[in-house]
Amino acid sequence: MASSLMSDEINRELFQQFKVFCVPLLEHSLITPSSIPRVLSLLADVQNLLQRVNDAQQTLPPQLISYIVFPLTSILRRNASSSIPDRILEQVLLTISTLCEIWWWDCDQKSWEQLFMFCGAVVSGLEGKDAGRTRDDETKEAAVRCIVSLTRERSLEEDPSGAAADSGRARAVLSQFQAHAQSLKFIPVLGQTIDSLLRTSASSYLPLQTQSLTALCILIRSYITDGFAPSILPGVVSSMTRIALGTSSAKGWSNGAVVAEALAVMREEMVKAIGDEVCLRDGTVRDVTDLEDLARSPDELQAPKTPAPYSTVRTPTWLRGTSSQLLIALNTLTPLVSHSSPLALDALCVFSASILETAQLTLPQAQPLLLSFLLSLTHCPYDSVSGHARDSLLRLLSPSSKVQQSLAHALLQSASDNLAALPRLLLSQSDARIDHVAHQIEAICLLAIHRSDDTSPNPNLSAVSTGIGKLLGPMGGIEKWGWRLLSVLEFETPSFAAAGISATHFILENDAASAELVHFPGMTLKNVFSHSTQASIARVFRALGAAGGEDCLFAVEWLVSMGRSRRDSKGVAALWCACRILEGLAGITLDSGELRSVSLPRLRRAEKVARGIARSIAELWDPLLAEDELLPSAEEEHADAEPVPEHIKGLLVLDPSLKVGRVGVAPLSQQRNLQPQLHQSICLQLLSVTAGVLQARFTPLLIHTLYPILHSVVSPLPHVATSGLAALSFVTLSTSYASPANLLLSNFDYALDAISRRLSRQRLDVDALKVLLVLVRLVGHDVVQKAGDVVEECFDRLDEYHGYDIVVEGLVEVLGEVVKVVGEDDDSHVVHEDDPGANLAPPPDADRLPALIR
Repeated sequence: MASSLMSDEINRELFQQFKVFCVPLLEHSLITPSSIPRVLSLLADVQNLLQRVNDAQQTLPPQLISYIVFPLTSILRRNASSSIPDRILEQVLLTISTLCEIWWWDCDQKSWEQLFMFCGAVVSGLEGKDAGRTRDDETKEAAVRCIVSLTRERSLEEDPSGAAADSGRARAVLSQFQAHAQSLKFIPVLGQTIDSLLRTSASSYLPLQTQSLTALCILIRSYITDGFAPSILPGVVSSMTRIALGTSSAKGWSNGAVVAEALAVMREEMVKAIGDEVCLRDGTVRDVTDLEDLARSPDELQAPKTPAPYSTVRTPTWLRGTSSQLLIALNTLTPLVSHSSPLALDALCVFSASILETAQLTLPQAQPLLLSFLLSLTHCPYDSVSGHARDSLLRLLSPSSKVQQSLAHALLQSASDNLAALPRLLLSQSDARIDHVAHQIEAICLLAIHRSDDTSPNPNLSAVSTGIGKLLGPMGGIEKWGWRLLSVLEFETPSFAAAGISATHFILENDAASAELVHFPGMTLKNVFSHSTQASIARVFRALGAAGGEDCLFAVEWLVSMGRSRRDSKGVAALWCACRILEGLAGITLDSGELRSVSLPRLRRAEKVARGIARSIAELWDPLLAEDELLPSAEEEHADAEPVPEHIKGLLVLDPSLKVGRVGVAPLSQQRNLQPQLHQSICLQLLSVTAGVLQARFTPLLIHTLYPILHSVVSPLPHVATSGLAALSFVTLSTSYASPANLLLSNFDYALDAISRRLSRQRLDVDALKVLLVLVRLVGHDVVQKAGDVVEECFDRLDEYHGYDIVVEGLVEVLGEVVKVVGEDDDSHVVHEDDPGANLAPPPDADRLPALIR
């Protein structure tokens, strides 16, 4: 009782406050030129008072709302449309819009209809048509705001009556207005209003544009009928694509909020007009989920339909024509992927995921395009957008999703198509397109390796992972697409600044035996200009290895066998690809020195393959086992001779005999372009990766791999020498040794045995002496423990090669280094006693002669 009395008292106070303004406003409702300032002032006072009431969270009773509305509607009734200034009409509509936020709950249907029609007439210009004038953008914005207040759906918390949450009052009021809006009498009004809003949504006045888009989204989602939606589909989609892309504006682009609203309108319209649910209900498409659906005739699903007024019948013919037009419109949205606003990118993510989920049967051709949008957005620099895109893809690929199977197949097809298109794009030398394709493949692979917890892969994505494994497996056709890829992946050695000294001396002077990680020198792709694009290509192969798992070992072995037998650009590219795939499989990265996590399961098949690769690559440093250059097979020669599109600079080379250009076939000198320096460097990287796969189990293989690494360290080529040192550093890290010196000391016998075998008369290698010298220097003072073995080996070889100056000088240099190290070690252990007479001062000259006479 007390609460009711208090509420009545508050209402009386509010009535008195509004009465002060409403009574004089009613008196001046007939507008004259002299009363315009007074009317504007009173309208502003009413608006300010309403704002204070809202800020105080007070509720106006329906009677008071009607009392306030009466003078406002009197202005509209008593004056001709042409005599109401834009400013007064704007204030009236803004005040009504504020009142409608609360009045909506108790507004009668007739008042709702009249207000809607009047606001629609203001927006369309029909209200001022007789006077030959159109309202300004501010007035139209106020009218659109009023439409939004009249039509938007309310939540239960907004109910001013404080009814229970399960009362359903909000739904009942909305249903009442929806039923009236969908009546045959009101549909033409609704269509005219939507058409007007489509025009104002392209306005250059931003508040009018955003409010128009909001009103369109509400009307399409909640008020138009399913049969009416196809009728406005072409106009809505066409207008929204132009607005989102900014083609209709003078600046040529749209800000993020406008793009987000335009995509929301387009999404609501497409789902309502061509979504799976409504098309299944109309018999336009079939959803085969069991044998009964498959056996049912299509004619049984399509009952005779009588088209309702203002409706479009959805037929298979209509669907085919509409879907092809929509696909063209969706293709035009591709530039939005690179929009600078996170609002626009997030809206594109929501749009793509929604259409993929709700239009699987009606728009199957759009799946690859919409998937490419989401995959590209996973690489967005904004974390919120990339995370949203990734979560959307994972949700669509979950078992509860109806589109899981079709999307998984589309992802695999996209990965295969993009991988096949990569050689052509590399030849075109278009970094932007290469980046796009690389990001697509990488995003698909990252989805496949997404983990549901810290260790185990997500079982929902096993189909994607299995598909990528098949692509790199025996049935994936790598012999076909892989050869085309190797033909265009041509690497170049970056220029080194020559300092006039050998690389060996430079490395040794900078403490090569320290535990600090040394990185491999870079290599540049001939057809790629930016470093980021080359890094993207490397990440693609790592991602393929990580996603394919041990099934991709077939591709690794094929690439290694191809690269091991060639020293040209194709051999280098094959080993580089194998190295990157194996990196991804093992979860390591040579560039950053990242090792395989101990929490990951052991890869026994990969370890077996890694052992074989390490032995076969190490044999390339053995002149008796390695072949200088193997001729390509007949299949490879045929692949070489096939014309391929390429970007050529300069003059076309003519055949020397016929003087006829051979398109797509490079000269023989270019086909056999040997790259031994890069080949050796990539081999060292591959040895390092196998060490990362095997980790501590790589130690027995040091008997084969230690000499190739040390041999590369003493190379006169800076690129090879630095690669050798980087390999030594990474192998040390992988096998858990504290420093390269400790690694070499622990495996000194392996290294000395390999050097000894290469100093025999059957396998004499002069570089072995340099390897022995650098071995002594790298081990440092700890070589004293092995000094006897080194000296014995040197003297044995001196007796054997007496008279060979090069060999003798090398052996003597090694002995000198050993003596130097042993001497430094002896000096560090000698204890020097102080001579007590050493610090005595000599006697003065005057005392020397008497002392001599005595």
